[in-house]
Amino acid sequence: MIEISKTKFSAMYWHEELSLTELHWTNQESEEMKEKDYKEALLTCLGLVQSYKPSSFLLNSENIIFPITTELQEWVDENISLPTNTIIKKMAVIMPKTLIEQLSMEQVFDEKEAQKYETQFFPNYQDAFNWLTNCN
Repeated sequence: MIEISKTKFSAMYWHEELSLTELHWTNQESEEMKEKDYKEALLTCLGLVQSYKPSSFLLNSENIIFPITTELQEWVDENISLPTNTIIKKMAVIMPKTLIEQLSMEQVFDEKEAQKYETQFFPNYQDAFNWLTNCN
């Protein structure tokens, strides 16, 4: 696994042998994150997904404290999910710890284009990673 991107709030990793990319929201201070920061991180992620072409994606959101508004959910669907749903087949999401963020994260994956991923939600990294790599 190699780190392929790092920002104040996130880091991305690539597992070449597994065709798996991971996005980790890393900073528990993410409540300071602005919509602009969130979009920039996702646009970086989009570029890396288009370059690396992973078939699986692990989204680790357990440390995020950033409710995703309805407008932002729609932006994610149009600008991130639409161009990546033909590349990524399986998406594992580690859920945030707080209820508001959990609900908004679920709503992101209820959007039209995001429904094209085979998506599962998990409480921890190991369960998510095992599901993506078919380990039990």
